[in-house]
Amino acid sequence: MSSSSSTSRNQLQVTCVQTRLKKCSFFEWKYEEHEEGYYKNLLYSIKKKLDAKEDLSEMKTLRKRIAKVEFLLSQEKCKVAKSEKDVSD
Repeated sequence: MSSSSSTSRNQLQVTCVQTRLKKCSFFEWKYEEHEEGYYKNLLYSIKKKLDAKEDLSEMKTLRKRIAKVEFLLSQEKCKVAKSEKDVSD
């Protein structure tokens, strides 16, 4: 995994076509090759992060709905308790 992360950080390299002993003014952008499955793994990890965000959003929505239902339930319990008290009196 570390080779994959270092590869992604250094995607472009500047290389001289002449020998390293001589200085030259010609440079060529060279893309480093990624290990096999790099893009598949990248897409998978992005999808996983997206799914997690969607799950988080859905969880927040469900928690709000649960809180609303719990509130309504507590109101109904109060009504029932009041009705039972009225009946017993």
